[in-house]
Amino acid sequence: MRQNLTYRRFQTKGTRMTKLKWRKKPKVTAEQLRAVIHAVFSEADDDGNGDLDLFECREFCKRLLRKTYPTKAWDEERFKQGFYAIDVDKGGSIDFVELFKIIEKNA
Repeated sequence: MRQNLTYRRFQTKGTRMTKLKWRKKPKVTAEQLRAVIHAVFSEADDDGNGDLDLFECREFCKRLLRKTYPTKAWDEERFKQGFYAIDVDKGGSIDFVELFKIIEKNA
């Protein structure tokens, strides 16, 4: 039950006090998750063939890394390990279904 709850920290009169206030996290439906992932996937699919090859996925991940963690260094080996782990059919590209399954499983 606690996995769907969050808490807030409060400060009062210069003294730091932590007070737990439990509230439910907003839930995202499978359809909402699918729509968001599809939009991001489509943006990364430069040639529009419905798959992300190694180059498309690398460039998209690098752009995402620069936007979210600008000081973090790119790790090519870690990227390749992740890419090939998601590419379950070993076709050399990631299709939307492969990506959605791994994200939905870990969400």
